[in-house]
Formats: sequence, structure tokens, C-alpha cells
Amino acid sequence: MGLRTAVGVGACGLLLSGLALAGPASASEMVRLEGSQVVLPAGVFAQTPVAPDAPVAVQVQLRLRDQSGADALALAVSTPGSPDYRRYRSAEEFRARFSPTEATVAQVSTWLTGQGLTVTSVPANHFYVAAEGTAAQVEAAFSIGLATVEVNGGPRRVNTSEPAVPAELVAAVDGITGLTEVLAHPTRVGGADEVAAPEADPADQTPTAAPAPGTRTAGPCSNWWGEDDAAGLPRYGNGYPDPLAWAPCGWTPPELRRAYEVDGPVDSGTDGSGIRVAVVGAYLSPTIHADASAYARRHDPGHPLPRRRLVEQAFLPEQLQTPCGIGGWYGEQTLDVEAVHAMAPGATILAVGARSCSDPDLLEAITAVVNGQQADIVSNSYGYEGELLPEASVRAALRVHTQAAIQGIGFIYSSGDEGDLSNDPSFSGALPSAAFPASSPLATAVGGTSLGLAHEGTVALERGWTTGASTFDPATRTFVPGGKGAFLYGAGGGPSRLFDQPRYQQGVVPSGIAGALGAPRRRVVPDVGLVGDPNTGMLVGQTQTFPEGVSYDEYRIGGTSLSAPLFAGVMALADQRAGVRHGFANPWLYSLASSPALRDIAPGDRTAVVRRNFVNGVDSSGGFTEPTVRTIDADLQSLRTLPGYDTLTGLGAPAGARFVNAG
Repeated sequence: MGLRTAVGVGACGLLLSGLALAGPASASEMVRLEGSQVVLPAGVFAQTPVAPDAPVAVQVQLRLRDQSGADALALAVSTPGSPDYRRYRSAEEFRARFSPTEATVAQVSTWLTGQGLTVTSVPANHFYVAAEGTAAQVEAAFSIGLATVEVNGGPRRVNTSEPAVPAELVAAVDGITGLTEVLAHPTRVGGADEVAAPEADPADQTPTAAPAPGTRTAGPCSNWWGEDDAAGLPRYGNGYPDPLAWAPCGWTPPELRRAYEVDGPVDSGTDGSGIRVAVVGAYLSPTIHADASAYARRHDPGHPLPRRRLVEQAFLPEQLQTPCGIGGWYGEQTLDVEAVHAMAPGATILAVGARSCSDPDLLEAITAVVNGQQADIVSNSYGYEGELLPEASVRAALRVHTQAAIQGIGFIYSSGDEGDLSNDPSFSGALPSAAFPASSPLATAVGGTSLGLAHEGTVALERGWTTGASTFDPATRTFVPGGKGAFLYGAGGGPSRLFDQPRYQQGVVPSGIAGALGAPRRRVVPDVGLVGDPNTGMLVGQTQTFPEGVSYDEYRIGGTSLSAPLFAGVMALADQRAGVRHGFANPWLYSLASSPALRDIAPGDRTAVVRRNFVNGVDSSGGFTEPTVRTIDADLQSLRTLPGYDTLTGLGAPAGARFVNAG
């Protein structure tokens, strides 16, 4: 049974049950489970067996005792008009009704230890039993093979068949995660991601790595939209304005609050006070508070970030996992904290660092936040390779989202930065595609926009984020390629290949979009859209490693990694104003469709900016790259800006006090 039919949102809510089994079996038999093996992209082949003594950590995922009841309650407490609307349950109440029993945990644990594996942890909600052992022990326990494959230029471990468990455990076990390595990546774009900055030392694998390689924004740049013309460059043509202007230098917190019209509420005391926002990523930057507080002092002195308003929680590993790009995660978390604080300067922020970027480690982190009721809103600026991950991993995340919704905790995810993935060679033949976890029907997906601000701070331009790039060729004095440029990056979105259309999207998302993959209609991403274009992004501050040493500096950054925490900050204002948590907010958000509470983002005339980078990423000593034209809302893929709901910006952007006061 495919996950799209096993995990859908219909008239009866979320249906998470339904692992297909390999037929009836006696208690002495091993039964293979369906859904714990990833479907690899075309052209990816197993290369070498995993070394028998290699360490392997797994999570045996357990079923809820009343999945259909949990599905129904998650929607009931989240849907306006329901008798249970906003009657959230505590973590203890959830566990008493829905969690797997102690007896189930003991049964699974006993079997795992009998196979020579070591049980390492069981979360308070009993959602899984974590265990570890050698590759040989894991292969023998689950009757599988483990192999190494090359995916996107890097080695990854995969299981070559579906795992088996004893027949007496089949009713309790929903799947095995961790057999296939599934690594998340930050959805941030800009800074060192776009220049030839040096890589971090691969030998540095201590639990606290050195600060990321440094980057600075090369000038010239504009302090407001269209301020500084790119004089001396030839006309770009192709229907774009002449002259084009240099890209903005990067928007600051007061400018962003003004752009989304929440400066009034914040100034009058609706600043997120009393609301807790968690930002989750891999690892934890050792300078995160020093950086965020220094940034606030420089650019938002009326709203400092005292130590008590930033709580740090790290699940430190014994050794760092270098494929995760440690420095990039440090920058990601710094961006997340500074963006949330920019919009909700009174909120308390919990910075959570998972052991690594692997799917089981991130699941451990978000599970801890939900079990401990540590936050009202959880902002997650990471994603996987589209929706290409084992179904058991998807179901495991959905269980956490279900518990969170029942407890009144809202999960927010960035929609991704590769558009519909059609420019990624790993996804040929499976397009367009949304990305998970943004596509979860129990989470709010935040898409991206390009944002230009006038001198007085009002919005001068707001479009869906799809960027085309053309580089200046000094030999011909033209920009290549012409037209709208070549696709560079853009907000993720589109119909999910995993989930049917949730009830809250019915009648709002156009049928041509929801049905783009055929019947039945699907869950479509995103739900809302805020600035994500790194060419019109936010100025951030971070301690980095420069040639002259380690120091704090600032640069412009974007990606839906910016969009998601900005929206989390706005939701914190709405929570404070309402006096009650919005929790899983999508049913409420879609009830606001076409209302003044949301600002529709529509297409417009062609426009673009010009920018250049330092060759070495940090200063002019190595010279500058050739100027590039970055076209805005370039319409180079299947995702495009439309009047009303669209696949780049969803319902649109929150409209200031009208959104915050919407109830």
C-alpha cells in the first residue's frame, strides 16, 4: 500500500495506519514490513557492502494505540467551528490515550537485545525504541543487507531489502528507520553558499567545530529598492527595466517589521511576550547568543536579546558527521534565531541542536520538544531530497506532528529552495515535487518571496521567489544567457506525491493545481509566503572564520530558511494577541483566505537586480566576480506567482495587525 493512500487527509481525517505485510504468519516466523526502504532515483546503484563492524543506529517505530482517534482529535482541536477547537490536551493526556504501552516497549526491547543490539533510548511518548549495533548485527536481526551508494556525489548507506521482524511484533511495529541514511539540509541560500569560500577542515570532528568559513556581502548594494543604479553596465534588455539597480544590502529587523506591518503591534506591546518559539537544526552554534545579541544591539537596539530569552538545548554527539556541513548548520541556527527575534522581540527562543542532520537524530530533537511541551511554535528550516525518503520515516514524523497538534504546538517548515526540483538531476521522471517535511498535512509550509522596500519602509515590490541568473560576458559585453536567465534557485512548492488534499485546502487551492498530478487531488505546498530571495534577503550577523582570524561579521542571506522563522515570529504575535495558542494553524489560516488578514502576492512587470561577489568570499583582495543579473519571479519552472493561491507564496503574506488580530 503506497503512503499516498495510507497517509491522506480526507473526510475522516489523517489515516496513518496501513503498513502492508507479507501475508499471514505464525508466531515463529519473520515478517517483512513495507515502507522502511527508500526508492532510489534512477541511476543510483549499490556499490559496496557496509563493513560488518561499522556502527549502525536504528529506531524501531511503534504504532499508536488509537491512530484514527489521534488523527480525528488533531483536526478537531485545530479546526474553527469544532466543539473541541483549541481544547488542547497535555502531553500526559496524549500518552495515556494514544502512546504505545510499556509492555510493547518491553517486548520490542527484549527482542532487540536478544539479537545482540543495545537499546539506547526510548522517548517519553514511546514512539520508538532506539538501538545500535554493528552492521553485521543489524543485518542479521532484520534479515537485510546494507550497502553504500553514491547519491548527489556523496556516499550513503541503504538497506537493500525491506526489514523483517518476528510475527508477534508486527501489530506493534510500524517500521524501522535509520537503516537507510536520510540526511536533511538547511534551506538557506546566500552568503558562503554562493561564493568560493574555503571548506571547513574535514579533520575537525570535535562536538563543537570551528566557526564556519567567513563570507561578506560585496558592494555596491542599495539601502532601499532601486536606490543605486548599476551604472556602466550595458542594457540587459529582454523587457527588463533600464537601468537595473544593485541588489539591496539586506533588510534589518525594523525594516522587516515595517514591511509586514507588525511594527505597530510590537510597539504597543504585542511583541511575542509569553510565547516560546523553538528553532530546530543540527548541532548548535557555540556563539549563537553572542551573535544574536550583538546583531540586535547593532540593528535593533530598542529590542535587545537578553540571555534569559534564548535557551539552548543540544544533543551533542561523540563525533560530528561531516557530510552534514556543520558550519552551514551554525549559520542556519543563527539566521533562525535572529529572524524570530526580529519579528517577535519579546518571545523566548529555544535553540535546539540535534546530534546530526540525520532523520532519526532530528526526530529525536523534535520529539523531545513536544514531549516536554517546551514550545508553542516549532520552526524548522530544513528539508530532505524532495519526498524521497522511506515511508516509515514519513510516518514517524507525522506521529510527532499529530501529538503536537493535539497539544496545541504549531509546526512550521520552510518549503525548500530548489523550486519544483526539475533542475535537480536526482529527480528526473518524478516532477514536479514538493519537499518533506513541508508537505506534511499537519504542518504549515512557508514559501518564499522577493521583497523590495521603499525609502520610507513601505513595500515597493513583492513577488514569488524564482531567480534566473545571467552573467556578464566582458568579451561580448552582454549578459549570458539572455531572456529570463537560467534557473538558479527559488521557493519550493507544488503538489505532494505522498498526501491527498486536506479538507482545509478544499475550495481554496485551485483544482488545476491540486489535481496537477491527476486524481485524487493532493496536498499542495506552501501555505503562506514571506521573503526568501537571497538577493532581497535579510542582513544577519555571525561569528565566522576569516583569513585574519575568527570574528563577528555580517552578510545578506535568504532562502525559505528565512521565510519560516519570520512567519514563526508573526505567529508568536498572533498567539499573544489571541491569548491562546493557534497550534496547528492551517485550518485557521485557510479560513482567512481572501480576507484582509492576508496580503495576496500577484505577478507583475519584469524586474531584476544586479549583484556581484568577492572572489574569495571575504574582501576585494582577490577581486570581484563578474556582475550577474538576478531576475525576479522569473517563471522558469512549473511554480509561478498567480492572483490568489499559488505554489510559490500560498495564501500570501500576513497583513500586519489585521493578521495578528484575526483571532
